[in-house]
Amino acid sequence: MFLETEILSNIAISLAAADTLDEIKAIARTTLSSINVDYFTVYSYKYYAETIYVNSIIENQSDYHFPENKKFEFKNNSSLGQKALIADAPFFWTADVFNPNLPIDKELSEYYAAEGVAVGYCIPITRSSTARTIIHFGFPPDVPKQPEGWFLHAIGLMINFAIMRLRFLAQHKRSWIPKQRSVPLSKREVQTISWIALGKSSWETSKILGISEHTVNDHIERAVRKLGASNRTEAVAAAIMTGQVDFTSFDQANP
Repeated sequence: MFLETEILSNIAISLAAADTLDEIKAIARTTLSSINVDYFTVYSYKYYAETIYVNSIIENQSDYHFPENKKFEFKNNSSLGQKALIADAPFFWTADVFNPNLPIDKELSEYYAAEGVAVGYCIPITRSSTARTIIHFGFPPDVPKQPEGWFLHAIGLMINFAIMRLRFLAQHKRSWIPKQRSVPLSKREVQTISWIALGKSSWETSKILGISEHTVNDHIERAVRKLGASNRTEAVAAAIMTGQVDFTSFDQANP
C-alpha cells in the first residue's frame, strides 16, 4: 500500500495548489497514467422535470462527443448510464454491461473499444436531489495490475473536491489555504473518515472501531459540519485535502 499512499499524498498536494481546470486535468492525467488509467471523465448531471442536462467538466479522451440529443438518450436508455444514475456506491464495469440490442449501448461499446477501454470504474457522487457528479476511469484490456477500488475512489474524490474548490472561489472570490483548519477533527472523527475514505460503510466502520453504527454516523455528521461539507463524500475529500487525513498513516486508523 506504500506506493498508493505516496501517490495519494502527492496528488493531494498538487491539486491543492491548482488554480485552473486545465491544471487539474494535467495533474489527473499524469497521476492516472502512472497507474495505467488512460481514460477519465468528470460529468455533472442536473435533473429538471423529466429532462437531464449534462455538463462535461473535464475529460481526457478523443474528440468524440455526444450530440445534445444523444446526451439525453445516454442517460435514459444506456445500461451504463442508468446504473451510474441510481448507484449508491462506486462500481467496476466491463463490456458486458452494454445491451447489444440497444443502439446507444452499441454506440458506446464501439466508442470505448476504440478508446482501448475494456474495464471501467464509475464513482457516482450525489450533490443534491437534483444534481449528481459521475467520474469514470477506464483501463486497457492488457493492464498488468488493475488499481483497487478504494484507491481510485480516493483519487476521484480529490479531483472532484479540487473542481468544487475552484467553483467556490470563482463564485465567492475568496482565497483558500490547504492547511488551514478552523475546527480540527477529533481523533475518532479522523479514524471514522479514514475508513469511510477506504470505501467502508458505516456498519463496517462500526465493527472495525468497536462502536455502534449510530455513533459512527454521529462522528461523520460532526466531521461534515466542521469541514464545511454538505455530505460525507465532500467531507472525505476535504479532510484529505486539508491534511487532516493522512494516507501514509491509514494503517493506524484502527485504535
